[in-house]
Amino acid sequence: MTTSASATTRPAGGTSRTALLLASLATAVAGLAFPNTGLAQDTPQAPPLTSVFLDVVTLTRQGDAVTDLNTEDFVVTVGGTRRRVAARRFVTRGPGAVADAQALVSGRPPGSAAAEPSRTILLLIDQTTLVRGEEQAAVSAVRETLDRLGLDDQVAVLRLPLDAGVALTFDEDRPSLVTALRKVAGQMAATSPIPTDPFASDDASRPVALNPERAGSTDRTTATEQERAAAAELRSADQPRRDGLGWRDNLSDLTVLFQALGQLPGRKAVILFSGGLTAAERSRLDDAARAAASAHVTLHAVAWRTSGLTGGHAPDVVALEALAAATGGRFATAGRSTRDAVVRILLGLSACYVLTLEGPRPLAHAAVKVAVSRKGVMVHAPAWLTSREDAGDQDPPAAAGAPVPGSVPPDAIPRVGVSYSSAPMTPRVPDAAQLALRQRVLARAADYVEAYQRAFSSLVAEEEFEQVDQTPHTFGRSQRLKSDVLLVKVDQVSGWVSFRDVYEVDGKPVRERDDRLRRLFLDPVMDPWIRLEAVQQESARYNLGPVRRTVNAPLYALAFLERQAQSRFAFWVEGTREVEGLPVWEVSYREVSVPTFARTAIGDSQPARGRFLIDQATGAVIDARIHYERSGAGAMDYDVRFRRDETLGLWMPVEMKETYTANGRALVKGVARYSNPRRFQVTTDTQVTVPK
Repeated sequence: MTTSASATTRPAGGTSRTALLLASLATAVAGLAFPNTGLAQDTPQAPPLTSVFLDVVTLTRQGDAVTDLNTEDFVVTVGGTRRRVAARRFVTRGPGAVADAQALVSGRPPGSAAAEPSRTILLLIDQTTLVRGEEQAAVSAVRETLDRLGLDDQVAVLRLPLDAGVALTFDEDRPSLVTALRKVAGQMAATSPIPTDPFASDDASRPVALNPERAGSTDRTTATEQERAAAAELRSADQPRRDGLGWRDNLSDLTVLFQALGQLPGRKAVILFSGGLTAAERSRLDDAARAAASAHVTLHAVAWRTSGLTGGHAPDVVALEALAAATGGRFATAGRSTRDAVVRILLGLSACYVLTLEGPRPLAHAAVKVAVSRKGVMVHAPAWLTSREDAGDQDPPAAAGAPVPGSVPPDAIPRVGVSYSSAPMTPRVPDAAQLALRQRVLARAADYVEAYQRAFSSLVAEEEFEQVDQTPHTFGRSQRLKSDVLLVKVDQVSGWVSFRDVYEVDGKPVRERDDRLRRLFLDPVMDPWIRLEAVQQESARYNLGPVRRTVNAPLYALAFLERQAQSRFAFWVEGTREVEGLPVWEVSYREVSVPTFARTAIGDSQPARGRFLIDQATGAVIDARIHYERSGAGAMDYDVRFRRDETLGLWMPVEMKETYTANGRALVKGVARYSNPRRFQVTTDTQVTVPK
């Protein structure tokens, strides 16, 4: 049996590493000439605001988003006066957001659902309340959060206290974010006394109540003038001491940061990892919450324990929870395991309602309260309302005439665990729950694969591939290949294809390798499809065994999850499981359209079967299996395991196993292991300057 990728059905493409390097240089030069900051250039004057918008998150007690609320279900009061909700839009956020919004808008009026597939998220580490020697636990919590974000999310990492003129960079470049985490250093000594904060809560069970109802009055706070003067004197007198021992006024830094984030359009989320707020007078909490409302920022907080501190009050965790609530954010405490805390926070970033309120726009900030008439719904909304532009969420595309991913006859859907044979399969008819879940899983996986291919296209990994051929008359021949593996494009129209650049066979360098690569990628007259076939054959030229194959590449199966390819397969969500503590979906598949991705030597279709393990939060593929079988010719199996690379922040292939069996005997076996992934391309980003 001969199995290879078809040049007529497989979306593929590539350029050489030399061409990619040249493209990188061009990108760098273009970045110097045309900085993509979006802040330094003059922008046209925005039209006058005529509507008042308010973001509201609604969750069940289990943490699921409530998607079916109508305008009459919301009870909104502004400055103590009831406001009618004129319109509501449900916004899905993060991986799979566009498909989720598309499913929600079906049968509803236009504009009732929208998507925010790329979120703007700042991960903020408060070093001022971090005890020296406990940095690892704090960094682990931030890494846990970073790992749960989508590859399309624009993310930045920042540390408190703020340095003067710090540049805040949001981008998709995970390695730079991981590098920033290595610089975290606690600034609080475990045995050092902390000056008493007169406004910290003595009773940890009593929440600090912000006072938005008193907005606009001369007496907006519960603190007296004498108390505020005493606090100011304390901060001034103890400044050198606070700098030396780590007790810093982190609330001032937060307020400055919120104001700076107002330079960026749309909604922003700040996830703060902290031991609590210092100098948290209620009036200053109000000021910070108003600054967040003006900048369209939501603060979410993960609090760590500072119980080892002695002398005076620890940073005020209750005030931190109150500030998060006043911006519409969530709060969680990091216990022995940070995973539950991170999951709790990220639930607040998965979706929200955008309410359009009737009535006059507030001239500055007005106190606002939001409730819903339905029981059992938790509401998270900011405590202050201000005039701002709409977030500009993405309208989902029309679904009319578009194939539903995986919508094939039920008897084509495989069951995991049964033998891959030509025997008739037991039909399974998907119910509404399976259809909805399948659409959600595949949309999330498609978003991930698209972003992953972009990220991997700037990477190269080393492959060490051991193959053993036990077919008759070969006497158990074996070989060891050393290669560079990367994703390349043949042209601008076709998709990505894996390329194996073999540079060593059994310890000996490959001859004329550079000349072959030059002809393969730099020949200007070569037809793209001929080039594609040549790339695939070059990747497979050193394979052992009687089977001619080009599908034994670590990223080959990801092409099945590409958005435009999903309708060629039948998918079934078998259920959920945990892999090393990570909740994943188990998804089986079978190729049902012809011509198939892979073909036999005479051009016949060769359908694939198998299964994926897909991370529920991000859509990341952490395991992929492919099975090919042909009557009388034997079967081939491929299993690829992925593991998160701590340096790159990406799921990288770590091992691929291939087996060719015939008549119940394994004739060809191979094990490939991957290491040393490295980057060779520049990225663009957006910068915000934080004044200090």
